[in-house]
Amino acid sequence: MSVKQRLKYLLDSHNFSQKDFAEKGDYGINAIKMFLLGRTKVPKIDLCEAVKKVFPHVNLNWFIMGEEPKWVSPPPFNVDPDWSATGNAAENIPAHEAKLLEESSAKEIAQAESIVMKLLLRELKRMRQDMKTKNPELIEEYGLDELLDDILE
Repeated sequence: MSVKQRLKYLLDSHNFSQKDFAEKGDYGINAIKMFLLGRTKVPKIDLCEAVKKVFPHVNLNWFIMGEEPKWVSPPPFNVDPDWSATGNAAENIPAHEAKLLEESSAKEIAQAESIVMKLLLRELKRMRQDMKTKNPELIEEYGLDELLDDILE
């Protein structure tokens, strides 16, 4: 499947028109048409940025290269019926959480993920500070400084 086919898949599976995508992604409708018609052969970075803005649950490695997994977080309800197939995290979530995910927009899910990441980062920083005072060798042993440097870059 090509990038063009993957973009068509995203539009179709989310019931988005080219116009919907252009408006929500702040992307030119003519640029989308030219790409989907094959007049623009290689997608530009701004197309990838628009895809991530409109579909925050999409794995850009999948969109660009076709590498699985397709999703970095649960897609909207009924977008991918295979999402809850064996091996996916969705099969193990409680019913009340599944219902919450079904009722949440992709933007709400992305915002929640962002909050969780901020909380995790804050906890990692707190752990590093505790280790500095109690057992500095553990910071190096676990590579905590390097991990935080990578995250904060």
